Amino acid sequence: MAQACFRVAARVGRARRSATSVPDEWSSPASTRGQNPAYRPSGIFSPSRTVGRDKIFIISDPTNRSRLGAIHKIIQMTSRKPSKGKSKKRAALINLMRAVPEGKMLFETLIGLAGSFSRSSPHEDRTAAIMGASFLEYALKKAICEHLKDDARDPQFNYLFESDEAPYRDFGGRTRLARALGIITITEFDQLEAIRLIRNAFAHTMSPVTFQTPEIAEYFDDLEILKDDEGFRILVDAFAPTYTLLGMAAGDGASRMAFAHAVFLFYWKLINYPVEGWPRL
Repeated sequence: MAQACFRVAARVGRARRSATSVPDEWSSPASTRGQNPAYRPSGIFSPSRTVGRDKIFIISDPTNRSRLGAIHKIIQMTSRKPSKGKSKKRAALINLMRAVPEGKMLFETLIGLAGSFSRSSPHEDRTAAIMGASFLEYALKKAICEHLKDDARDPQFNYLFESDEAPYRDFGGRTRLARALGIITITEFDQLEAIRLIRNAFAHTMSPVTFQTPEIAEYFDDLEILKDDEGFRILVDAFAPTYTLLGMAAGDGASRMAFAHAVFLFYWKLINYPVEGWPRL
């Protein structure tokens, strides 16, 4: 009895195989080969043509058809692999970003961060802040690599430091790892954090700020490394030939020279890790 009732209920609405006297409230179109006779397209969909057993539908409303076309283009753009030419250009740009000056050019670039000490320039200050942080990111990576086992598959440990999903790709991640590994002390970590925040202020603001901008200048009080006597002797050896002692005196307080001094000293310590103390130039 239950099966009979089910069969009757299942057939309600099918005019071609009516099993009861119930009127056909939702009539079905004539059956086509491979088409479910109980299915009727509704809303914005309408049948266009039959290919074998597969029914292809289009959107009849021009507005909706336009939207579907836009969505299709977005899907194609996001799923499309870059051409060989674009991949080659991207690889060349990445290699340029990862390039590090060598030998004398490296030290000239580091010392050159101080620029002209006679006046403060928003553009020169911004350049020094961003470039200085980049040098420290590199030095932190080199120091951290001293604790890592050789990896023949990825000798540069790009999966840790350079790839899109690398966990230690940015300055903050590298300083935290360096602290956890004992490469830097808590005091040095706090100073590197100050440099990172100074760099972020320059990188993310559109205002013409300088190192003398009050919100930035306050962080120079945290740079204890500038008060280290042994570090100062290294600064004299590195900077005096270019800027003279009088020029180096401009490094007192919040200035581009002082920032360059702090970056140089941290870079020199990290790049020579695990040597203890202050390595001589």
